Amino acid sequence: MRLLQFASKAWASNRFRSIAEPHLHRLHEATGETVHLGVLRNTDVVYVDKFESRQNIRMVSQIGNTAPAWCTGVGKAALSALPDDELRARLGRISFRKFTPNTLTDRQALLSEIEFIRAEGNAYDREEHETGICCVAAPIHSADRQLIAGISVTGPAYRITPDVLRSWAGITRVAAAAIMEDMATQLSPRS
Repeated sequence: MRLLQFASKAWASNRFRSIAEPHLHRLHEATGETVHLGVLRNTDVVYVDKFESRQNIRMVSQIGNTAPAWCTGVGKAALSALPDDELRARLGRISFRKFTPNTLTDRQALLSEIEFIRAEGNAYDREEHETGICCVAAPIHSADRQLIAGISVTGPAYRITPDVLRSWAGITRVAAAAIMEDMATQLSPRS
């Protein structure tokens, strides 16, 4: 039984990327900026897919790299999808480090940010992990919350202003919701 559960999780993870791909592509086409898909692992986010910006100046990131969840848009979006008890447990394991002047550096500030994300449906990276880079993100999770993830639209702060980020908030949420809907139908067990 354990082997079947492990195999099911591995299959779901591989399918997740292919399920998300068309939605990421549409988000990329609508914005022209870098689009990331990241999965929450402990207190980090692992980038599992990416569509590169069409602009000459863009951010550098790689599929397979990790970043701290508490100071990235996609990571904060993913954290917001955790149940409260699990969120508090994970936050207790974070050793907050200041990457930029804008990095959140304490648990209470992050909890307040998570409340905002849950209410609005979007997370933002306001040059918190890298100076000059910002993004808007939205959470993704499976029905059983075994898979917690997020998507983001990311770019340089001189081009991606707060107004631009807010204008992309809705389409980012729509893309995340479409991915979750497709996950529900394509990853659910057969009846």
